[in-house]
Amino acid sequence: MFVLETTFFANRALWHLTMAGVFERFPKLRFVLTEQGCAWVPAVLTRMDGLHDQMVNGRIGELVVAADGVLPERPSTYFARNCYVGASFPSLADADSMGTIGIDRIMWGSDYPHHEASSPFTKESLQLAFCDFTPAEMHSILGATAADVYGFDLEALAPVAARYGPTVGEIAAPLTEIPAAATSPAFAGGLRT
Repeated sequence: MFVLETTFFANRALWHLTMAGVFERFPKLRFVLTEQGCAWVPAVLTRMDGLHDQMVNGRIGELVVAADGVLPERPSTYFARNCYVGASFPSLADADSMGTIGIDRIMWGSDYPHHEASSPFTKESLQLAFCDFTPAEMHSILGATAADVYGFDLEALAPVAARYGPTVGEIAAPLTEIPAAATSPAFAGGLRT
């Protein structure tokens, strides 16, 4: 039961903060959802936007909604302004949803040192998820967005990145075989077809 419900309780913070008007009251607040992938985000934003549209019209089914209870913006607008996802060991479904969510809203994570982490096959998991992404998209997801959100100095970190990699060229090479010892859910969907 815990494993089945963990994602629900991790995801629900998004709709609680959004629909309660926290992002409306605090427009500069940055909210990062981590360790939960991101494939779920588009459907939740669509659902929240649909509820918001009904609220604008004064009711959700039988429930009457007072005008002062309706957010001035759609939930997806608040997400695009205030929210980010730290997608740990992204699956193919996660990677495929990133363009819909907004590349600038996504930060990659390995979930190290947990058993489900991408390590020691991090390069392979990156190849699997991001081989068909542009270099600019990879740059954003793998570092630039996190640097912006958390105030990291990319110039100061460049020597470390150059030393440990992987390079864009390495990630752009499609993965041809899933490592036999890989335990990360990143590999559960198989290879790209």
